[in-house]
Amino acid sequence: MSSSKDIRQNETDLAMTEPLVDILNSTLAGNISRRTTLKILATTALGSMLGMTTGCSGTRISSICSSNILWTNYPETQSLKPFSICTPETLDDTISIIQTAESGHQHVHAFGSKWSFSDSAITPDFLIDTTQLNKPIQTVQQALLSGLPPLLYHVEAGITIQELYTNLDRSGLALETMGGASGQTLAGAISTGTHGGDKFMAPLADSVLALHLVGVGGIQYWIEPTSGITDPALLQKFVVPGINPQNIIYDDETFDACLVSLGCMGVIYAVVLRVRKPYDLVETTVATTWRDFLQKLSAYLNDPFHRFLQVAIDPYTDANNDHLCLVTTRDEAPVTGPAKRPMGDVETAVRNMIGSMDVAAQVKLSLDGVFDDTGLPLKRYN
Repeated sequence: MSSSKDIRQNETDLAMTEPLVDILNSTLAGNISRRTTLKILATTALGSMLGMTTGCSGTRISSICSSNILWTNYPETQSLKPFSICTPETLDDTISIIQTAESGHQHVHAFGSKWSFSDSAITPDFLIDTTQLNKPIQTVQQALLSGLPPLLYHVEAGITIQELYTNLDRSGLALETMGGASGQTLAGAISTGTHGGDKFMAPLADSVLALHLVGVGGIQYWIEPTSGITDPALLQKFVVPGINPQNIIYDDETFDACLVSLGCMGVIYAVVLRVRKPYDLVETTVATTWRDFLQKLSAYLNDPFHRFLQVAIDPYTDANNDHLCLVTTRDEAPVTGPAKRPMGDVETAVRNMIGSMDVAAQVKLSLDGVFDDTGLPLKRYN
């Protein structure tokens, strides 16, 4: 005699091995309960949405996508539980995620290190975490037009800036410029127009010579400015063999639209960067006042020898009713080896600046996270 547990198990086994039409027929005939049918149909729908079907692609999708996970950006200004967060490790993974999401009529958006303060990098549907797409590719060199300089770097776009410049340094290369920090992913820094304090240099996005992008339907695009750096025939043969030749595009307007696009034109899978030989940056920081700095402002801004300029201003006035500030410049120099950065004078200047504040101001800055490594307000954790 079968128990009710055996009957329920038999119902489920039958349902999992029968086509959908047979499941419905079995329900009508009374072989499967309505409750079991509803559970099976719901599971089938969710499995289809996440790609949890039989076959390699579905199995792979289910292993790199997770649901019901809280997503929060680094500064904790945005938070949500999207339908699914997926972490591709290959180009094929990225294509499959986009196709799976579209099969369920859902949106897709990629994110990197989650540094954006706004909601520009998120969707309630499918989020793609690009941080595992961080490997050098270096195949574009086989498709370059003759006579072009070899100082290029072809890399997956989920790599962080720190990983990128570390890899370049090992190869005897360097970035032309970068932002004020190194935690962003390359795609994130490019897509948001990240820049630093280099006065006369274009931002990092201007070092990009080509984009390998995955768009609607999981379709691949290789996009360069009109002048181009590659031969399309060699490109398809050695670099992007799976791409439709019609999707190899040499056009300034298309390239510019996709370059700083906040992720709205598709998922940037890889980038070709123009790089350069290594160099030193010699940094100098001096303590002054805002009043004195303004008198020298024109000289600082127009000085061609100081590549970089940064001014940190104390918002609180001192005993002379002036604002203390730290002026930092950086100059290029021939490359040497790693050197220990002198910190004594800067630390003293910062201590003097803090010491000029009253106790209430120091407490307020402390609560607002100014003295915390993360920069996040401490009161959020109380």
